[in-house]
Amino acid sequence: MRPPHTLEWIDGIETDFAALAALDSRLVGIARTVAFDVANHHRHGKALGARNVSGDLGGFYRLCFDVPGQRVQRFRLVYDRPDATTIRIVSLGEREGSSVYRALAQRLGT
Repeated sequence: MRPPHTLEWIDGIETDFAALAALDSRLVGIARTVAFDVANHHRHGKALGARNVSGDLGGFYRLCFDVPGQRVQRFRLVYDRPDATTIRIVSLGEREGSSVYRALAQRLGT
């Protein structure tokens, strides 16, 4: 059994959590569960690459999530792996309009 990754949250992620809570308070707990699932090797994200709206997001991964019963998962958790033992959550938000990817690009200064 592999040991869990260290889970880190970038500075400013509190803004993302506040935005999720404003939409539905359950989303905060769900996002945290998804992050812990990644850190504990229960889920794996899809690799991101070049995006029209946000540029190159190579090296980042995304997972979809939403409240139970929602057929189309409207939210994304984006993370990277700065080293072999660490998962760093870098963005949380809505998929609609690629806002989660735009926010990440803005954080990266691209």
